[in-house]
This record gives sequence, structure tokens and C-alpha cells, in this order.
Amino acid sequence: MLARNEKNILDGEVYSHCETPNDGNPSCHESVNVVLIRDPNYRVDSFNQSLTQQKQKGRIIGCNQLIDLPVGAAGSNHSFGGFCVLQDDSQRKNVEICNDDMFGHFQVQTVSAQDTSDKHLIDFIYAQCYGG
Repeated sequence: MLARNEKNILDGEVYSHCETPNDGNPSCHESVNVVLIRDPNYRVDSFNQSLTQQKQKGRIIGCNQLIDLPVGAAGSNHSFGGFCVLQDDSQRKNVEICNDDMFGHFQVQTVSAQDTSDKHLIDFIYAQCYGG
């Protein structure tokens, strides 16, 4: 079983999510486990299902990066996010997208090439789809 799943799981690391409000004093949240997924298209079907449920146009045709932020003591809930390509009619655009199957959190927005770092994606998932 582990051999079959090896293609999906790359590395786990702990990431501390911090924000700096206007007063300049950073506010840090709990540590977040980050799992980089080897197969970036692993969640394309789920992302497309979320797009349909939210009555949004277009379909994800592929992703080039996928991250999982497991939630809870047992990691029983997962918040996935990725940098993907959304096709709407004949137009394609780069997007960041995230969903959480357990609680139904979902968000998609266009993303520029300079915003495609791991930290940017983790911050997006944490802010838009993380947790319960």
C-alpha cells in the first residue's frame, strides 16, 4: 500500500503561519503541517467538482504544484491547494485553487507568475480553505 501511495506524498514539514498587521507586530498562528504532493494532478477531479458545486465557469485542466495541509490531531481533514491552469471556453489562465472536502471550503483566483512560491500557496490555502 505504501508503494502505491509513494507517488503522491513527497515530504512533510512544519510551517509556522505569521501575519504582520498594520501595527507592525507579527501575529503567528499554530504550526501547520505541510505535505508536498508528487503528483500535482492528484486533485484535479476534486477541484473540478468544487468548481461545479460553486457554479463557477471553467475546468481545471492540469496543475503544476499541489500541497496538502492536514488538519487535526490525527490529520483526519485535509486542505489541498495548488497552482493550476483553468480553461474557460477558449481562454486559459493560471490560478491558485484550494478545497477542503470535509467542510466544503473552496476558493479559486488568478495568480501571477511572481506569486507562485510555496509560501504564497501555503498562505493562500491557510487563509481560504484551512481547518474547520
